[in-house]
Amino acid sequence: MPDLPATLIATLVCSYWAIVLLKLAVVRWRQHKTGALVPRLSTERRIWPVWIAAIVAWHAFPLFATIHWGTWYGLPNWALSRGVVPVRWGAALVGLGCFAATVHCWIVMGRNWSVAVLPGQTKQLVTNGPFALVRHPIYALSILLMLCSVVAVPNLLLAVAAAVHITLMRRKAQIEEQFLAGEFGTAWQTYAARTGRFFPRRTATIVARPHLLNHAQRTSGSRSPSPTGRSAD
Repeated sequence: MPDLPATLIATLVCSYWAIVLLKLAVVRWRQHKTGALVPRLSTERRIWPVWIAAIVAWHAFPLFATIHWGTWYGLPNWALSRGVVPVRWGAALVGLGCFAATVHCWIVMGRNWSVAVLPGQTKQLVTNGPFALVRHPIYALSILLMLCSVVAVPNLLLAVAAAVHITLMRRKAQIEEQFLAGEFGTAWQTYAARTGRFFPRRTATIVARPHLLNHAQRTSGSRSPSPTGRSAD
């Protein structure tokens, strides 16, 4: 019988990235572009191959763990002990919550979503919902889902992939913020000052309605900060 916590994590991870690929396909169909599957910024392109490798490992090891036990690429035998299994179940269920929250973030972003920074592309800027609390809620949830994966599937190689993924999520957030700071100037700085990168600040409040700013308003000088261009990891 397959290991159930590993099966749940494997299902969540595969579903997560299947949705990302589907969203990329929709963007390409609508705009006749790659949907930033290959980043335009050189700073993002340099980290892309390593990040893709980490994502492949994130898929592979939970899948291996569902049926391979006591192997270097599967689930260690001690993870099947009676005292450990409830902890692994708890992590898998938290991962389910992360997946659901990420879907909500994707819905909030709507057509403003992309997997990488898109310089020069007309976008609306979104600061409502989760983005009123943190600048990178999708990244934060992706990091938490990866940590849940490591707890539910305690494999050393998956832990290495998690360390790489978390490091690159932080780097991607920095790249995005550098771009948005140049794009929106003081407005972005004000937004960044009242929101945390991955964790809410005490002064952050939820915006009841979406604040949208189109390209025409940006060029006319009326600027509003937003976490647009966030990737869906």
